[in-house]
Amino acid sequence: MKTNLDSIFKMDKSAEQDGIWLKYGTTRFLVRRFGGENDLFQKAMAKYHKPHARQIELGTMGDKEKVEVLAKVFCSACLVKWENVEADGKPLECNFENSVKLLTSLPDLFDALYREANTMSNYKVESEDLGNF
Repeated sequence: MKTNLDSIFKMDKSAEQDGIWLKYGTTRFLVRRFGGENDLFQKAMAKYHKPHARQIELGTMGDKEKVEVLAKVFCSACLVKWENVEADGKPLECNFENSVKLLTSLPDLFDALYREANTMSNYKVESEDLGNF
Protein backbone atom coordinates (compact mmCIF):
# COMPACT_ATOMS: atom_id res chain seq x y z
CA MET A 1 0.00 0.00 0.00
CA LYS A 2 1.27 3.43 -0.89
CA THR A 3 0.48 6.28 1.47
CA ASN A 4 1.30 9.94 1.85
CA LEU A 5 3.33 8.94 4.95
CA ASP A 6 5.76 6.73 3.04
CA SER A 7 8.21 9.60 2.56
CA ILE A 8 8.44 9.96 6.33
CA PHE A 9 8.15 6.43 7.69
CA LYS A 10 8.92 3.87 4.97
CA MET A 11 12.20 2.15 5.82
CA ASP A 12 14.69 0.38 3.57
CA LYS A 13 14.59 -3.12 5.05
CA SER A 14 17.86 -4.00 3.36
CA ALA A 15 19.62 -1.05 5.02
CA GLU A 16 18.11 -1.95 8.39
CA GLN A 17 19.28 -5.57 8.11
CA ASP A 18 22.57 -5.16 6.24
CA GLY A 19 23.66 -1.83 7.66
CA ILE A 20 24.85 1.57 6.50
CA TRP A 21 28.40 2.93 6.53
CA LEU A 22 29.19 5.66 9.06
CA LYS A 23 32.45 7.53 8.58
CA TYR A 24 34.57 9.23 11.26
CA GLY A 25 37.78 10.53 9.74
CA THR A 26 39.35 7.62 7.87
CA THR A 27 37.52 5.05 9.98
CA ARG A 28 34.23 3.52 8.88
CA PHE A 29 31.65 1.43 10.70
CA LEU A 30 28.95 -0.69 9.07
CA VAL A 31 25.94 -0.40 11.38
CA ARG A 32 22.52 -2.03 11.28
CA ARG A 33 19.47 -0.26 12.64
CA PHE A 34 18.87 -0.54 16.40
CA GLY A 35 15.42 -2.11 16.08
CA GLY A 36 13.16 -1.98 13.05
CA GLU A 37 13.66 -4.88 10.64
CA ASN A 38 17.01 -5.84 12.17
CA ASP A 39 16.18 -9.46 13.06
CA LEU A 40 19.24 -9.77 15.29
CA PHE A 41 18.06 -6.99 17.59
CA GLN A 42 15.40 -8.99 19.46
CA LYS A 43 17.76 -11.95 19.84
CA ALA A 44 20.47 -9.73 21.30
CA MET A 45 18.00 -8.06 23.66
CA ALA A 46 16.86 -11.47 24.91
CA LYS A 47 20.42 -12.67 25.41
CA TYR A 48 22.05 -9.61 27.00
CA HIS A 49 19.35 -7.24 28.24
CA LYS A 50 16.56 -9.50 29.48
CA PRO A 51 18.60 -11.15 32.29
CA HIS A 52 19.28 -7.66 33.69
CA ALA A 53 15.98 -5.96 32.82
CA ARG A 54 14.64 -5.93 36.38
CA GLN A 55 17.86 -4.46 37.79
CA ILE A 56 17.88 -1.79 35.09
CA GLU A 57 14.19 -1.02 35.70
CA LEU A 58 14.70 -0.72 39.45
CA GLY A 59 17.85 1.35 39.06
CA THR A 60 19.95 -1.14 41.03
CA MET A 61 22.49 -1.67 38.27
CA GLY A 62 25.44 0.69 38.06
CA ASP A 63 26.00 2.95 35.07
CA LYS A 64 29.12 1.07 33.98
CA GLU A 65 27.24 -2.25 33.95
CA LYS A 66 24.30 -0.71 32.06
CA VAL A 67 26.63 0.63 29.39
CA GLU A 68 28.28 -2.78 29.06
CA VAL A 69 24.90 -4.51 28.63
CA LEU A 70 23.86 -2.00 25.97
CA ALA A 71 27.25 -2.33 24.26
CA LYS A 72 26.81 -6.11 24.10
CA VAL A 73 23.37 -5.69 22.55
CA PHE A 74 24.71 -3.14 20.09
CA CYS A 75 27.80 -5.15 19.13
CA SER A 76 25.79 -8.34 18.73
CA ALA A 77 22.91 -6.85 16.74
CA CYS A 78 24.12 -3.68 15.05
CA LEU A 79 27.88 -3.45 14.55
CA VAL A 80 28.67 -5.49 11.44
CA LYS A 81 32.27 -4.48 10.77
CA TRP A 82 34.71 -1.62 10.73
CA GLU A 83 37.58 -0.36 8.63
CA ASN A 84 40.77 1.39 9.74
CA VAL A 85 40.43 0.88 13.49
CA GLU A 86 43.80 0.52 15.17
CA ALA A 87 44.95 -0.25 18.69
CA ASP A 88 48.55 0.33 19.72
CA GLY A 89 49.40 1.18 16.11
CA LYS A 90 48.12 -2.14 14.72
CA PRO A 91 44.86 -2.97 12.94
CA LEU A 92 42.20 -4.11 15.40
CA GLU A 93 40.12 -7.08 14.31
CA CYS A 94 36.39 -6.45 14.36
CA ASN A 95 34.95 -9.15 16.60
CA PHE A 96 32.48 -9.16 19.47
CA GLU A 97 35.06 -8.95 22.26
CA ASN A 98 37.08 -6.15 20.63
CA SER A 99 33.90 -4.27 19.74
CA VAL A 100 32.60 -4.28 23.31
CA LYS A 101 36.01 -3.20 24.64
CA LEU A 102 36.30 -0.42 22.07
CA LEU A 103 32.82 1.00 22.64
CA THR A 104 32.97 0.84 26.42
CA SER A 105 36.40 2.48 26.43
CA LEU A 106 35.29 5.26 24.04
CA PRO A 107 31.84 6.28 25.27
CA ASP A 108 31.57 9.24 22.87
CA LEU A 109 32.16 6.91 19.92
CA PHE A 110 29.55 4.54 21.32
CA ASP A 111 27.10 7.42 21.77
CA ALA A 112 27.68 8.54 18.17
CA LEU A 113 27.20 5.06 16.69
CA TYR A 114 24.20 4.33 18.90
CA ARG A 115 22.58 7.64 17.99
CA GLU A 116 23.05 6.99 14.26
CA ALA A 117 21.71 3.42 14.56
CA ASN A 118 18.59 4.92 16.17
CA THR A 119 18.18 7.69 13.60
CA MET A 120 15.25 6.69 11.45
CA SER A 121 16.25 8.90 8.51
CA ASN A 122 19.49 6.91 8.06
CA TYR A 123 17.47 3.84 7.10
CA LYS A 124 14.65 5.40 5.07
CA VAL A 125 13.73 4.43 1.54
CA GLU A 126 15.12 7.00 -0.86
CA SER A 127 12.36 9.33 -2.04
CA GLU A 128 12.83 8.39 -5.71
CA ASP A 129 12.19 4.74 -4.75
CA LEU A 130 8.79 5.49 -3.24
CA GLY A 131 7.03 5.97 -6.57
CA ASN A 132 3.98 7.65 -5.10
CA PHE A 133 2.43 11.03 -4.57
